[in-house]
Amino acid sequence: MLQIVFPAWDDRTIEKFFQLQSYYVIGLFPYTSPAPIQKQAMAQAGIPYESFDFVDDVSEFVAYTAEYLNTRLNDDVND
Repeated sequence: MLQIVFPAWDDRTIEKFFQLQSYYVIGLFPYTSPAPIQKQAMAQAGIPYESFDFVDDVSEFVAYTAEYLNTRLNDDVND
């Protein structure tokens, strides 16, 4: 499916895209829905908790990742 949207991407690039998305979402999701003990620990550490829109944040990361991977492909072609 991604090859329809990004026809220049090979299997390795597509795999990297999914890998980066997985790492980001795995790390981001707990921050979007912290347990009470996490909120308490942040408060005790003086770290303000700011909620944000998970979908908006992930969408932005997807766009940055796609741009990064396209740049890498262009750099590989120009080398």
